[in-house]
Amino acid sequence: MVTHNLREALMLSDRIIVLEQRPAHVLGMFDVRLPRQHLNPQVMSDLLRSFQQKFPGVA
Repeated sequence: MVTHNLREALMLSDRIIVLEQRPAHVLGMFDVRLPRQHLNPQVMSDLLRSFQQKFPGVA
């Protein structure tokens, strides 16, 4: 699945692969290590913060 929406990626994915802009190559990977049924607003907020710390300036 390809998406530009970080929240969507966090809710639907087990792993997020972040691509750079042109020429596209992999910047890194981010593992979502929580079962999807346990995602609540606080967990989502924590995941967003972790992602943004690993990939500042993305999303």
